[in-house]
Amino acid sequence: MPTLLVFMGLMGTGKSHLARLVGKRLGRPVINSDTTRKELAGIDPTTKVHVDFEAGLYGPEMSANVYAEMRRQAIEHLKNGQSVILDGSYKRLDEREAVWQVSQENGASVVFVEVTCEEAEVRRRLAQRVRGETESDGRLELLDRQRADFDSPAGPTARLTRQVDNSGDLFDVVTKIIDKLPYWAAENA
Repeated sequence: MPTLLVFMGLMGTGKSHLARLVGKRLGRPVINSDTTRKELAGIDPTTKVHVDFEAGLYGPEMSANVYAEMRRQAIEHLKNGQSVILDGSYKRLDEREAVWQVSQENGASVVFVEVTCEEAEVRRRLAQRVRGETESDGRLELLDRQRADFDSPAGPTARLTRQVDNSGDLFDVVTKIIDKLPYWAAENA
């Protein structure tokens, strides 16, 4: 049975880095919300877009389009019997429930990995991010607003969500996810 593995959480927790590393180790494709968003907008994925919270490229309508496109791509993989990784904040409960629905309609298990991290490390990463080349436009000044706007796990996706602390050694975190994934997926099938 294929698995939809969803990395979700606040900006700066390292969810995209984890998703790429787990995807590489497992040989699974990774569909990233930042890349998808910029592809839909017709801009280079590493182009910085600095807008207010929930505005412009990050407004509700564009975000709905991004997550719909990610689901569409995931369905293509699932129809071919291939597991796939989705990577985005998935801050809205309805976004998570839509992924759960895709899993139900396509005979896949789904695991939501809510990536957390110590506050000081998140802030350090976001401060460092402005100097590096990345697809993400998450910035330190947006963190508290995103946190306040993040829906807590509830409904059918609550029991499918596992929290992973990404504050420690990256190799250990990736190994933990890969080791536990078969059990999580079996529990969620």
